[in-house]
Amino acid sequence: MFNSIWPNMYLLTFCAHVYNYDSNDPNPIGLWLHVCSLMLTSICIVFGNAFTLSTIATTPHLHTNTNVFLVNLAIADICNGLFVLPSMVISILFKIYSCGYFGSALMISNMVSIKTLAFVAVDRYVAIVYPLKYHMKMTKTVVCALISWTWIVGGVISISPIFGWGEYYYDRDTLLCLPDWDSLSYTLFLGIINMIQMYFRL
Repeated sequence: MFNSIWPNMYLLTFCAHVYNYDSNDPNPIGLWLHVCSLMLTSICIVFGNAFTLSTIATTPHLHTNTNVFLVNLAIADICNGLFVLPSMVISILFKIYSCGYFGSALMISNMVSIKTLAFVAVDRYVAIVYPLKYHMKMTKTVVCALISWTWIVGGVISISPIFGWGEYYYDRDTLLCLPDWDSLSYTLFLGIINMIQMYFRL
């Protein structure tokens, strides 16, 4: 999919240091480099994934279980392009750091993307190892359940800090609102959820 937020963040951070980006400087080259890059990335993510969705929707032979996962991945990436990156631009230009909204949007879109990619790997594993039983194991019900799992888990994890379980903090180096891993119970919860998914068997 057309989601390049994490590689882009590292690139932007590097460029900011090269151009001596300072968040207190009202008009640094690094600031406008960040803004333009984020806006361009956001546009590419939204239109690229929208094109992917339209292609799958209008091509009957692409209506497969694997592509259902890709549709889910594209939707999550579009959420990144529509909500996360514009929030970063706002935080840069207007110094508004709404980590409750920003952090939740970032967390849910990326959690859904990561878990969907994991389920794509499971889908391909079943197709290769159990080719004759693939359609028995990967039914529409199973696929819908897996996709629902990505959003339910992503939603629970992302909104928990808003209600006091864990918290988000603004990282000025990456311009992201990231989870604070000092909350032991919240960190353990994330680990348990990921372990459940890793040991998931069809």
